[in-house]
Amino acid sequence: MANSIYRIQRDINKPIEFYGLKSLFMVIFAVGILLLFAAFIGLYYAGIPRIPSLLSVTMTAMIWAVKVQRLSRRFGRYGLLKAYARRKLPESVRIRDRRIFMDISFNGEGR
Repeated sequence: MANSIYRIQRDINKPIEFYGLKSLFMVIFAVGILLLFAAFIGLYYAGIPRIPSLLSVTMTAMIWAVKVQRLSRRFGRYGLLKAYARRKLPESVRIRDRRIFMDISFNGEGR
């Protein structure tokens, strides 16, 4: 029997990456391309000639690819979700009424 050489899979806990696009951005890119395909079909059925509609959709797809690639490089795997969550947080919480604190009971019973 000849010696067999097996390649060890070392990418077990690494995030999914495809041409620099990290996990969430692959989904964003795919949805954008599908929407552009639907736009091309809509332009085609609207009677606009094929070449101008194909050129406009192709240019938009190239711009979309560059934008998504740039977002993927800037934010990383979970950075876009964290940035969105950070935007949703209020800068401060102001409570101007004491009644809220007076109604709090520590033994689980309310007034």
